[in-house]
Amino acid sequence: MSHWRHKMSEIVEIPKSWKIVKLGEIVRTIDGDRGANYPKKDEFFQNGYCLFLSTKNVREDRFVFEDNIFISKEKNEILRSGKLQLKDVIITTRGTLGNVALYDEKIPYKHIRINSGMLILRIINESLSNYYLMKFITSPIFISQLKEKQTGTAQPQIPANVLKEIQIPLPPHPEQNRIVDKI
Repeated sequence: MSHWRHKMSEIVEIPKSWKIVKLGEIVRTIDGDRGANYPKKDEFFQNGYCLFLSTKNVREDRFVFEDNIFISKEKNEILRSGKLQLKDVIITTRGTLGNVALYDEKIPYKHIRINSGMLILRIINESLSNYYLMKFITSPIFISQLKEKQTGTAQPQIPANVLKEIQIPLPPHPEQNRIVDKI
């Protein structure tokens, strides 16, 4: 039994038939644009073309659309990265770590970007369900690894390269769906 599997079995039993993979093997982590193009305070509006997420918009397993801020279409077009696509999973990586939400058809905004306190997790391996990924991120297995790997005390954070190293149990797709349905 691997050290990781043994350690995680203290939290939950993981069947031997499941693969254990690093998060970075099955998702692409995408930062928001943090360069010179990052919106300045006077470029945010109460209404506008593109919702600019803050960490207060992402809670335990959902979006909360209160105190929204927006950027113009022109500003949106200048930014290089951090634009959501349907089925992206968003995770907070600074301050309150590990809050997660799924961008799906139910979300009323068509143009959304993330701020510098979160990452987009875009699935690159079809053996992973985005709903299972969300449930995993809220699980004791993930939270335990996150706490071990976080840096900073006053403002905890988890860098993207460290997040990619977190291990995830990967059951067959039908089993992922059963897990999601049960939780």
